Amino acid sequence: MTHEQLSERWEQFGNCEYDKALYVEYMIFCNLSSDEIFNNYLKAGEITEKAFFDVLDFLYSNQCYILLYKLMRDNKIRFVKPDFDRIKNIGFKDNVEERMQRWYY
Repeated sequence: MTHEQLSERWEQFGNCEYDKALYVEYMIFCNLSSDEIFNNYLKAGEITEKAFFDVLDFLYSNQCYILLYKLMRDNKIRFVKPDFDRIKNIGFKDNVEERMQRWYY
């Protein structure tokens, strides 16, 4: 791929800043990621936690925030670990109930 081809593709996005930003991130990711990181991104639902977080680290380190968000959104089950024990030993503030009501409504 040449810079001229990249420029032509860039121009096709017109005024859509989101698409341009995503295009830049795809180019960075495809060009800079190792084969392992690239392949792990494509099969994120099947890889180990370490491999998954290696991909997240790469995206964050290279400022690919749209791809990072997309990967996290599509694999949110890896982050959702309901555990009531986390709040059993918390000393609650006097206004916690009022805060919770403001937050939910």
